[in-house]
Amino acid sequence: MEVTKVGTLPLLAASVHEWPTLLTIYMQAQNITFRAVGPGKKTVISVDMGLYQPAEKLQMAKNDLQNLILRPWELHIVMAQLRTIGAFIEDSGLDTCWMEADIHGPATVKQILDGNHVKRGEVAHIVTLEALFELYQKAFLQGSKEDLKVIGNLSNEVADACTQATTVDVKDVRAEVVEAVEQSCLVEKMAKFDATQEKNPLFNVTRQYMRMAMEMLWFIQAGRTGDWILHAQALQVFTKYFFAHDRLNYAHMILLSS
Repeated sequence: MEVTKVGTLPLLAASVHEWPTLLTIYMQAQNITFRAVGPGKKTVISVDMGLYQPAEKLQMAKNDLQNLILRPWELHIVMAQLRTIGAFIEDSGLDTCWMEADIHGPATVKQILDGNHVKRGEVAHIVTLEALFELYQKAFLQGSKEDLKVIGNLSNEVADACTQATTVDVKDVRAEVVEAVEQSCLVEKMAKFDATQEKNPLFNVTRQYMRMAMEMLWFIQAGRTGDWILHAQALQVFTKYFFAHDRLNYAHMILLSS
């Protein structure tokens, strides 16, 4: 029997919200883990918000379900993150920029702000991040010609490697970029630059939006690459925004699952 087998589990002809159905699913999942990797091992199950709360109640009521690890489902977490970012930037002008730049129409923009369109929401925030980082980089590098020269040379090397489309070259250049960033202490210099702008409200709001969008993209990357450590870290840093923007169900759910 293969240790790892990817496939679709058999469907149960019953409502998933009924207690007997939930109990059957969890007991069968634990039995699969028992047969595949042995007794005493944990079984990880991902559920959405509608099933997470009753699943937690069921686990607390049944002593034979203690080997279960319930965790939030990535799709619903990303939708909650999109709604949280949408609440932060609502009426800020960014949503208007999406329409004026013909990235999305008014109806789609409203869906993005409400967290109801994941793919288009990702695209909108990625394009916005690229534009804002270009402006940020221009302002940051005005006072440092040496850093500007280093970043310019590395950018040309990355562009050449991507043009050649060889995986080895791209990885080598990426390692050179990371090493150069560490040696030149760019991250520390960026933190000092941000500190000089702490009294600028527009700068602070823009940087906060950039952080929120990047943390959401880290979470998406972690789910796609199977990076559990990055998944946990990205979810941890974003949880405070759920509290700040009244997404308390997701905040509590993440705290319980962690």
